[in-house]
Amino acid sequence: MEDLRKKYNEDGIAIGIWDCSFYFVDGDGNAVSDEKGKVRIFTADDHDYSDMADRVEFDELSEVVKKEEDSKDDPDEVSFSWCTDDVMEECKWLTKIQAREILHLCKRKHDASIGMNWDVIKVHAEHLYSEGEI
Repeated sequence: MEDLRKKYNEDGIAIGIWDCSFYFVDGDGNAVSDEKGKVRIFTADDHDYSDMADRVEFDELSEVVKKEEDSKDDPDEVSFSWCTDDVMEECKWLTKIQAREILHLCKRKHDASIGMNWDVIKVHAEHLYSEGEI
């Protein structure tokens, strides 16, 4: 990242925002689902986010590599999804926000030789939040 920061600073390039998505949360921080149990994602296309980009430093950035969900056109590709409810089912002592943090930690630390499973979830949860500690 240091090389990128130096190059971009020398070229007079600043940080911008690519996209920004929003969802509704209740008073406890839980995502609000629609009648089908899906969380609806929203955007505010006409909003100026430049003030938000001004508060981000180059050191805080990490590159995002996105993989599209199952391609409906490619029968040779599959993906599996886990949700915070899955995490909370295995680790009943976690709050919804903690479960979300564990879910994203599992994704960041994913090891293809082990995969994603209940043991992986529990190990990460116990490492970050000992059972009973909230």
